[in-house]
Amino acid sequence: MNTCKIAFSSFFFVAAVTALSAQAETGFRFQPYAGLEYQHTILDYRSIQGSIELKDTFNGGALYLGARLHDNFGIELGYNRTREGEKINHDDDSNIGLKISSFTFDTLGYLPLDTAKKVELIGSIGLARTKASLKFHDGLYLYNISDNETKTDLRLGFGAQYEVFDNFRVRSMLRWENTKFDDIDNGYLLSLGFNYSF
Repeated sequence: MNTCKIAFSSFFFVAAVTALSAQAETGFRFQPYAGLEYQHTILDYRSIQGSIELKDTFNGGALYLGARLHDNFGIELGYNRTREGEKINHDDDSNIGLKISSFTFDTLGYLPLDTAKKVELIGSIGLARTKASLKFHDGLYLYNISDNETKTDLRLGFGAQYEVFDNFRVRSMLRWENTKFDDIDNGYLLSLGFNYSF
């Protein structure tokens, strides 16, 4: 499926979440919030030629700022970063390290599941400006090679959040990113964190 088809279907996914939860009253408001979350990232590699092995799971975190513009709609800016994941080739003790960072923009649709609106399903669609940083050194540390690559890709998400007390929510999301680096097909991000509304 090409990117245009994914973007088109994703737009209607978020729109459907918003439309299904629309109420008779307007529901428009401006409520900023900030959040912090732990992220577990999984990369889906294409077949890599030769004996090179790259780490495919990473732990990291994210900071985000958002605004609820309607009971059922919001926008969000974020920054994500993983710890460096390393793979050692035991044949020659060479080492390859990879880490991922990204700036993100998402639109979110909310579907309340209870009358108090404490539990909500979330659908999201957005863009990620992602940087992959690769470092290589041989087993004797005679030379080091580093390389960076940056791309902008589509991302989709689905999750839920629960309001523990006024303005404080716990949120979990699963996101897919159409990460098209040289050897990477897709990225999957599982997150758990909290946000606070002002």
